[in-house]
Amino acid sequence: MWREEQAASNEDHYNELGGDSAVRSDWAMTALYYAAVQHVQALIVRKGWKVTYKGQTQFPADHGQRLEVIGRECPQIEADFRTLKGWSEDARYECATFEGKLAIARGTLERIKAEIAAIS
Repeated sequence: MWREEQAASNEDHYNELGGDSAVRSDWAMTALYYAAVQHVQALIVRKGWKVTYKGQTQFPADHGQRLEVIGRECPQIEADFRTLKGWSEDARYECATFEGKLAIARGTLERIKAEIAAIS
C-alpha cells in the first residue's frame, strides 16, 4: 500500500509545482515519472511478477529490471512507461525542459494508471 501512497505523493508534488503549467517543468516531469514507477512497482508486487538476478528470483530492484518485467507481463504499458522514463532522464541529465508538454506527459501517466486498473 505504501507504493500507492508514494505515487499519490509524487502526483501531489507535480501539482504543487504547478501541474501542466509548472515553471520547473524538469522537476514536474520527474515527479510524473516517479509516480509511474511507484504505480508500476505496486502492480508488479501485487501480481507477484519477479526477475532472476544473479541466480535469485526477486522483485525488480531497479529501472531495468522493472522494464524487463513490464515488457514480459504487461507490454500494453511498456511504451508509455519507457516514454516517461526517457523524458525524466532528459530532464535530469540533459537539462531538458518541457513547457507546453507536461499535459501530454500527465496523459501518459493516466494511460498507465488506467491499464493498471484494468489488469489489477
